[in-house]
Amino acid sequence: MDDIQEALKAQVIWPFASVKNARLLKLDVPRGVLLTGVPGTGKTSLADVIVNEIEANGREVSYYQETGACLSKWFGESEGNIRAVFQTAKDNAPSVIFFDEIDSLGMQRSGDRVHSANHSILTTLLTELNNLPLGEVLVIAATNCPQLVDSALIRNGRFDCKFNLPLPSPPARDDILSFYLQQKMLEVDEPTMRELVEGTEGQTGCDLKTLVGSMYMSMVNRLLPGGIWLRMTKRELKERMSDLKLDIEVDIRTKLNGLREAAGAVDDAEE
Repeated sequence: MDDIQEALKAQVIWPFASVKNARLLKLDVPRGVLLTGVPGTGKTSLADVIVNEIEANGREVSYYQETGACLSKWFGESEGNIRAVFQTAKDNAPSVIFFDEIDSLGMQRSGDRVHSANHSILTTLLTELNNLPLGEVLVIAATNCPQLVDSALIRNGRFDCKFNLPLPSPPARDDILSFYLQQKMLEVDEPTMRELVEGTEGQTGCDLKTLVGSMYMSMVNRLLPGGIWLRMTKRELKERMSDLKLDIEVDIRTKLNGLREAAGAVDDAEE
């Protein structure tokens, strides 16, 4: 995500980290950032990165993560929860609010009276966004389904900065897989790594993390069956760990074959 990282720094992180200098330079200080993309592409992690980078650039902020806690089954309570979140953020400014799955709060409006509660929640959200002190509170929202979000909510002026997080490219998959393999202290030769990168096309970063963990667990269960490692000494475990490092290719092949079979089944179903 090199291009997204650079755009975030220039458009969001630096202006919010130094509002005074941004205004002197006539730069726009954003009110909101919208992150879209399929599940597992790193939207929540990227929100955390934005906050960390703002603080790394010299501005301490209060951080509030809302992942559906605002919603209530009782009429009017959701609106009260939204107002409370924004008021707390303003009282403790500078601050950042992160709304995960913003489509649950800002659902597309329709003419159906059944959805009057959704209309009220959306209206409250729009009002609170409009009343934010610019440069003091930043709202980050994420959704897997941007087509479900009301257009009034994500228009420019409310969410000026919009970023769609893509699936990892081959070089990105190489970096991600290398990172998680290194965490498990596993070494993979270049041809095997190339095969692993090519065989994971269409996988998200979260999928790749899970894949490495699954391969490692399969290897442990195969080389140390029945949980025999529970009764081993520290010295014995260290000796067997060297065997694990040498035997990862077997489990890589098994997992890659499983991915290929799953992809083939999807293609057959689509046809």
